[in-house]
Amino acid sequence: IIHRDLKLENFLFSDTTQDAALKMIDFGLSKHFTFGEVMDEAVGTPYTVAPEVIKSCYDERCDVWGIGVITFLLLSGESPFGGCDGVEPLSMVKNNILRGHVRFEPEDIWVDVSDQAKQFILKLLVTDPNQRPTAREAQTSSWLQHWAHKDMKHEDNKLSPSVVKALVNFKGYGDMRKLLCELLSFTLLPDQIAELRKEFEKMDTDGSGEISLSVLKEVLMGNASSGTLGGITEEEVEDIFNAMRVRKSATKINWHDFISAGISQCKVDERNIRLAFDRLDSYHKGYITFEDFADIMGGGAAQTEEALRNMWGDSMKAVNCKDAHITYDDFLLLMKGQTKVNTTPAKRDTASSFMAALEPLNEAHADEDDDFFIPDEDEDEQDYYAPDNSIFRHNSAPPSATDASYDTKTPDNTHASDVEVILDGDNKTTPHVVNRQPFCAYRQMRLAVLDASKRFEEEKARRASLQQETEKETNNNTNQPSSERDLNIHHTSSDQNLAEEAKEELS
Repeated sequence: IIHRDLKLENFLFSDTTQDAALKMIDFGLSKHFTFGEVMDEAVGTPYTVAPEVIKSCYDERCDVWGIGVITFLLLSGESPFGGCDGVEPLSMVKNNILRGHVRFEPEDIWVDVSDQAKQFILKLLVTDPNQRPTAREAQTSSWLQHWAHKDMKHEDNKLSPSVVKALVNFKGYGDMRKLLCELLSFTLLPDQIAELRKEFEKMDTDGSGEISLSVLKEVLMGNASSGTLGGITEEEVEDIFNAMRVRKSATKINWHDFISAGISQCKVDERNIRLAFDRLDSYHKGYITFEDFADIMGGGAAQTEEALRNMWGDSMKAVNCKDAHITYDDFLLLMKGQTKVNTTPAKRDTASSFMAALEPLNEAHADEDDDFFIPDEDEDEQDYYAPDNSIFRHNSAPPSATDASYDTKTPDNTHASDVEVILDGDNKTTPHVVNRQPFCAYRQMRLAVLDASKRFEEEKARRASLQQETEKETNNNTNQPSSERDLNIHHTSSDQNLAEEAKEELS
């Protein structure tokens, strides 16, 4: 993407903290381009516009010129060619840009600026774009590298053990699940991937947005030797690298590949799952067909049609689907790496047959990884599945059972209360019960908190309404004419006298 309007005003910090991320904004004039493409639209801001833009013949390197101007401005407080404060006529600014003469004046401002910084500016502010470095080449500047790693310590490049574990687990995912994880990664907001981005930057030392196999080996093997990992071999690192390359033609891992592999470390919620599903179900049919899947996943020719059909067929088997399409519930299972157990419905009064249906679940839970598997919040009202490691963490939640699109039932239409009675027998210590009980308790606590919050808000509203009525009555009494107030007092006194007389007569 070429921005075409880089200027100081288009860079903002995400928040006011010291380590806040710097964001580039305002892509109104930006454009997708291919290398070698020449553009001629006259766009931009006078003080940062490149000379070739003025000549209406430019490419993506006009953005590099803008970075040079911004660097000069940050170090001196002035634009190298004027036009910042509107004092100079635009014709003068235009001529200054076309000449491209950069002077580091006044001397008292630039005396403390290093020669490396000045050389960086001069390399970027070259009027001939063919002699100007590309953005990738500019990133390799010794001056930028020095300040980028100035405060970095040796231990800062060690990956979090949980992230490494997520990368290792990703290696065991099926091809369909890997593709769906990649699709899901495009639905995440910056806050949801903030921690994972920090981990990625530990490996992306050159800021290219890509990780090579050699860099991945250096980081992971370094972590293993320092004791932050168990034993991890070079072959295992290569397997992890190959698994992260969703598109096998790529020679490096990009940012979204890394998010896909480490998605269990992101704050995924149901909104993300819905967005990913809707991306495939573009016509909002309520289900996904193979054609929908192929249109999205096969668009870049990264997978052959045969490979896509094999993935689709395996997915149909995994969710026990006979309708040649994937519903949202099936999609959720595939995202979690779970499979639907194909059991024959049992009779309501036959506990043994019902427990037999639960056997695959109990075996699967026995081998489950406690760090990753989180039972569904409404598990008592859902089908029973044999799960793989879930990608969802504490903040992810399945759709509400009251949602029209989430119409699942327990085997043989057994109610949640019936399940409790059955499981209160000899199977209290099954992993299903162990996993379910704390989450039932959590659910009850959450409902209690919600109820208390609702009552608090109602009481708060009642008091506010009462206070408003009191203030209104006070204001009315204050604004009432003195004659009316006297009349009210007179009526009140008369009423009191009549009441006393009536009381005396009755006595």
